[in-house]
Amino acid sequence: MAANSGEDAPALEARGLSKVFGGVHAVDAMDLTVGRGEAVGIIGPNGAGKTTLFNLLAGSLQPTGGQVLLRGADITSWSADRRCRSGLARTFQVTLPFDDLTVFENVLVGALVRGETWAAAERLAIELIEHVGLSHAAARAGSQLSTGQRKRLELARALSTSPSVLLLDEVTGGVDQASVPGLIDVVRRIGQTGVSLVIIEHNMTVIQELATRLVFMHQGRKIAEGPAGEVAARRDVRALYLGEHDAAA
Repeated sequence: MAANSGEDAPALEARGLSKVFGGVHAVDAMDLTVGRGEAVGIIGPNGAGKTTLFNLLAGSLQPTGGQVLLRGADITSWSADRRCRSGLARTFQVTLPFDDLTVFENVLVGALVRGETWAAAERLAIELIEHVGLSHAAARAGSQLSTGQRKRLELARALSTSPSVLLLDEVTGGVDQASVPGLIDVVRRIGQTGVSLVIIEHNMTVIQELATRLVFMHQGRKIAEGPAGEVAARRDVRALYLGEHDAAA
């Protein structure tokens, strides 16, 4: 089937995407469509293939089979940096800011890589730092940030590349409970700007607040897909994700 192009094409697509390591199908014939401005959640137990899927979408891994399309263009063979320059950005579960640089400088680097002039990059960095709620820490070194602040910086750095699609890997993972609502609010506001979001998240409460549609993965395959509330309530999903005892509760 020919890819749609231009304004008719989805923001991001995976078609029959697969990755085999030895005899293990880490991602197995995965189909995924993300509409423009849509927020889609990817859930599943540890080892389900969620992060491998992200690595395939972002270009960190090349697939064994299948395609990745960005706004209708086949980007399967593109490098990660070319995908980033074309509007596909990601965050990582384990944040790795430049520890010796300030928050401002960390975000400035991303804007400069995008090709902005120095003055434009500085303006963008200031705007994004305010957007994620880190203005008070703009002069603080990356090494001095709390886990929640590092997550916010990770979001600002990803946004500095001006993405149309943002892959979020466990944005609330490892964060104290008091910091979670603020991060949810930041992600919501990012979605409201029209950026399409694909979100990996273990916390079911969080993912149902952020995503309108859920995809449940198990052993590399898509087991369920649909409105967030419906997928979260399915007994087979609860059995595989939460365990038989919880599913029966």
